[in-house]
Amino acid sequence: DKNIDESISVWRVIFIYFLISGLSNSFINSFPVNQLFFISCGYYVYKYNLIKKNAGKQI
Repeated sequence: DKNIDESISVWRVIFIYFLISGLSNSFINSFPVNQLFFISCGYYVYKYNLIKKNAGKQI
C-alpha cells in the first residue's frame, strides 16, 4: 500500500506541474511537451482507475 501511495503522490506532483506549465504560453508552443502532458494525463487517469478497481483486493 505504501508503494502505491508513493506512486500516486509522485504522479500527482508531476500532474500538477504539467497543469501549471499548461497555463504558460511557452508550453503551448512546444509540441513535444504538450504531447508528454497528454500522455501523463492518460497514464495518471489509467493508474488512478486501476488502483480504484483494486482497492477492494489485497495487492
